[in-house]
Formats: sequence, structure tokens, C-alpha cells
Amino acid sequence: MLRKVLLTMTAAVPLALYPAMAVAANGSGADWEMNEPPGATVMHDSAGVDNSAPIKPGVIPEGTFYHFTGQNGLAVPNNAELNPGTRDFDIYVTYRQTSHRAQQSLIQKGRWNQAGGQYKVNIDGTAINCRIANLWNTVHRNLAVNTWHTIGCLKRSDRTILTIDGKVARTLMVPGGFGPISTNVPVEIGGKSVCPGGDCDRFVGDLDKVTLSYP
Repeated sequence: MLRKVLLTMTAAVPLALYPAMAVAANGSGADWEMNEPPGATVMHDSAGVDNSAPIKPGVIPEGTFYHFTGQNGLAVPNNAELNPGTRDFDIYVTYRQTSHRAQQSLIQKGRWNQAGGQYKVNIDGTAINCRIANLWNTVHRNLAVNTWHTIGCLKRSDRTILTIDGKVARTLMVPGGFGPISTNVPVEIGGKSVCPGGDCDRFVGDLDKVTLSYP
């Protein structure tokens, strides 16, 4: 269904003007800190729910972050805490890359053209994208490479909020609201786990922390 969408630019607005940056509470959402030691074979969730995932070849734990070579992403099995339904939610991803590569998925659940909706954070060159349902909230920023950055993708009842390094970059108003977001597929971190035709959106760089929380 096509919805009316209003776009609001809010350059360099402090995030304090919006609901606070949430941290996944015990038993709510997910908090992948990616602090497993070198040689670890499982990525753990510190939020209290067993949202762990096997670490695949090409994903290298470095003790305080993971290095992604582009060979694989990580697939966290589906469960209820990873499906927001009609709830508001916040996604935050802290990442670092050496160049502005095209089509790199940081986290996603679902596909835009499949039932159940989708949430996704990806970077495409200098474009930074927060996608909820089939609605893109996008800004273009030439962010410094070899530097850590944090992207926030926040869903509220009538809007999505894209944040970069703690400041609101863009707000997308959705007066008609959203349908429930719930799918039976994994959460994919650092690229798609299944990608027929080679459309894998694999990330090359480092991930330090990924969270999904319900404010």
C-alpha cells in the first residue's frame, strides 16, 4: 500500500530533542557487543535472550570488534524479540570502513518485496540508509574513513529518524503509520546470508556493536 510521506530535514539537531538513545535491556531486543576473543566461533547477545549466531569464515573477531572481509555475513536465527510487530524500536550500528564502497548492509531482517515488512541499515557509497517497511530515510554524508561512526535507525508510530554520530540527520514523517513488522527470517549482520543471483550486499570493514531495543 502506498502511503503519504513527509520529509523533514533536521541537520545537526541534538538527539536529546528526541527520545533517548535506548540500550537493550535484559530480556528485551538484542545487544551484540562483538567483544569475543580471536578464534571465537559464536557471536553472543548480552541482552539476556539467546540471540547468538555462528561466526562464519571471513568474519574475524578481534577482541573488541569484528572484521568483515566481505566473504560472509552473520545470521541470527529468528525469534519473537527480533520482530518488533507494531512496537517502536531503535537500531544502532557502530562501524568503521576504509573506503566508501557501494551496497553494504550492516543489519537487516526481511526483504523489501516480501511479506512481513523489513528493517535495514545500509551504506551505499556516501549514502546512509535507514529502511523500515518499504520506506527509505537517506542522507548523503562523506564520513571520514578509518574512523568509527554510529548510525541510528529509529522507528516511531508516525516517523523514522536517522541519526549519525548522536545527531539527528533526517526525519521521515509517515502520517499513515506502519503495519506490523514481523518475519520468520534471520537477522543478517554484515550482509545477506542467502543471496541468490549474487545480490549479497556484503560489508567490508569493522563492526563494533549492533543493538535492537524497544524504548
